[in-house]
Parts: sequence; structure tokens; C-alpha cells
Amino acid sequence: MYRFSYCLLLLLSLLISGCPRLPEYALPHINTMGGDLDFSGKGFTYRALTVHDFRAQSPPEALSGHSKKIFAHSCIRIRLSKETRVNITYSYNDYFSQFFWSGNVQSIGFEAAMIPDCSWWNRNVPLEKRAYVLQHEQVHFALMELAARRLSRRVRKDFSSLFVIDSSRQGAEDQLKEKISAMIQEENKKILHAHTSFDEDCSLYFDPEKQQWWFDKVKNELRKTSTLQHSPDSGHK
Repeated sequence: MYRFSYCLLLLLSLLISGCPRLPEYALPHINTMGGDLDFSGKGFTYRALTVHDFRAQSPPEALSGHSKKIFAHSCIRIRLSKETRVNITYSYNDYFSQFFWSGNVQSIGFEAAMIPDCSWWNRNVPLEKRAYVLQHEQVHFALMELAARRLSRRVRKDFSSLFVIDSSRQGAEDQLKEKISAMIQEENKKILHAHTSFDEDCSLYFDPEKQQWWFDKVKNELRKTSTLQHSPDSGHK
């Protein structure tokens, strides 16, 4: 499976006054990670987070020089869900008098996954701010889950873009991987603005009221989209 790592820099430990935008190192980033079209990726799907879900011993190397200013680092990916069914078939074309491989998708779904092994929690987070930091990360996780649900609904409306033909089985599989990976990458770019806006509201400043507004907002959106996500006609027949 193509697994996309959306590594979110979640909270600055120092209040930054007079600075309306996040510093470069604290901006949310998208990391692309390759993989096969399978469903055995590490991590867990959307649920309430705990401090124990952050198992990395240190932040990523790129952030090592700023670790004192970062409360936590989350590694979240949009990946294919287990309901996805892909067909690769071998056929003969009478007109060209040759065999070919075709690939298509019978059903497809996407989900957000939190990866504990690359998610880091700063042990120096003050006790009185732990709940704030954890809620902050929960909002980022929710934003990714909402993005995955939107992508699922959009792709299910038209599977024609996921039909490929190639002279080899591997070629057909690779084409499908590329198409699915491009869809996830596009959705990641779309949601990046929301992640950045959220961080600018609640990472630069300790603002429990504003963060609660964000938390309630994504919680309501998750509730509204839950029915759509699991409706009987959400798949492709």
C-alpha cells in the first residue's frame, strides 16, 4: 500500500508573541512513503489518543535542533482501507492479436492511521498542559480522518480513472499504485491548509478556548460524515 506519512508538528512549548505565523520548522509537512497495495500497514485508525501512543524515543532528525520548542510530533498517514478490492486480469485482444494485463478497482476506501513508532512525545511537557497537547494532536488526527473520508466519497463516485492496461502484470499494478498515490497526495495537499490554520491558532499561543472550538468543529464533522462513510450505497457495485 502506498502509505503517506503526514508528520504533524503539533505544539510549541514557548509562547511566541508578536509572530502571527508559524516558524518554518514548526509547519506541518507531508512525507511520502512507498509501499505495496496491501492493508497491513502499521498503526491504528481513528480513536481517542493517549500519551502512550507516542513511542518514538526522539523527534525526527530534521527537528532535533528544535526539540525543546516542540511538545509533540505525530506521524499520521492516509492509507487504503481493508474494504479495497483490486482486480488484475489477463486478457487477449483479437484486434491487435496480443495478450494484455488490465487492472481495475471493485471497491475502495481510505482511512487515517496514527503510527506510534514514529510519533514522539516530549517528556518535559508540563503536567498542566498535557491535556491541551493531547487534544491538539487529536484535532490533527481528526482532520486527517476527515480528509480520508472525503477522498473515499470522491473516488467512489467514478472508478473509471482507476482502470489501467499494460503489457505486464507488474506494469498494471504499478500504474494503479501511481494513480492511488496521486489521489492521496492531492488530498494531503488540500488538507495541509487546515492543519496550518489550526496550528497558527493554537500552537503559537496557549488558547484553550480556541482549541476547544476546533475540537468541537472536527468532532461534529466526524459525526456527520460517519453515516455517509458507512452507508450501504457508499461502495461500488
